[in-house]
Amino acid sequence: MYPPEEIMQDIFIPSFRALVANELSRRGYSQSKISKLLGVTQARVSMYLNSKVEKCYSNLSSLGLGEERVKHEVNVISDLLLMSVQSATEYTIELWQGLLASGSVCNIHVRMYPQLKGCDICMRIYSSHADDKSILLEVERCVKILESSQYFPNVIPEVAANIARSKERAETKADVAAVPGRIVRIGSLARASSKPEFGASKHLSLILIEAKRKDQKINSVINIKFDEKIDKILKELSLRRVEIGGEYPEGEDRVAEAFRREVSRRKEGFDVLVDRGGERIEPNLYIFGKDAYDATSKALKIAELYSKGLA
Repeated sequence: MYPPEEIMQDIFIPSFRALVANELSRRGYSQSKISKLLGVTQARVSMYLNSKVEKCYSNLSSLGLGEERVKHEVNVISDLLLMSVQSATEYTIELWQGLLASGSVCNIHVRMYPQLKGCDICMRIYSSHADDKSILLEVERCVKILESSQYFPNVIPEVAANIARSKERAETKADVAAVPGRIVRIGSLARASSKPEFGASKHLSLILIEAKRKDQKINSVINIKFDEKIDKILKELSLRRVEIGGEYPEGEDRVAEAFRREVSRRKEGFDVLVDRGGERIEPNLYIFGKDAYDATSKALKIAELYSKGLA
């Protein structure tokens, strides 16, 4: 018996715990708080904070996770832990299963047990990791994170907000999951009208598909309000932008068509679409991400900075 969970227990979990502990400490949380979030002793947290993070990156690199990907996952897991330990646990398990499905754990597993050479058990078992159901669950979890944020309601536009997540290959709105009826502000709370569905947002689907045509790494988008304060925040965060507004061309969706024309002329990458609005079009900011967690993390950062700057 040679299960890959040995690698999860000995390499994957300890490395991520150490990096998340360091990230939470950087954010100002105490060792006592971090120990409760991670489910380990305070002494273990102290050990994590005194360990060399380079070793953690090296360990995770052996599992096929590059440094930039690891930094992204650490931020997502940290955000989720602060919102819901259950969501963070679920996300971590799915991250591990995704590695098994991709075959990136195989090399180190075979080095441990040469008799497993040629084995494809994990890839067969977990090949459905990125299916439609997992995308819907990802969006649903991110909606819950947005709903639980004290800051997000402050950046919901008059037309309401939404979050969309596409399949890896998306051509129509049927390939994009979003919230039917959007996410609205009710008093001081953000609330989704219903659970996410594929084909639920024609507008965000068109925006996301156009973004993916330029950058295949983009798989998600969130729209929030846009004003001078958010404009300043974007500059502070050094987020790369595509900008439209004023007059819009005719098309199936005037905003999406303006974005398509603008991005077709652009050589550089981008993180957000700034729509400054125009006649009968409210200014909006569209935040892109590698997945729904990435887009959600960016949106919450902007919402927090925006809210803390309120008079």
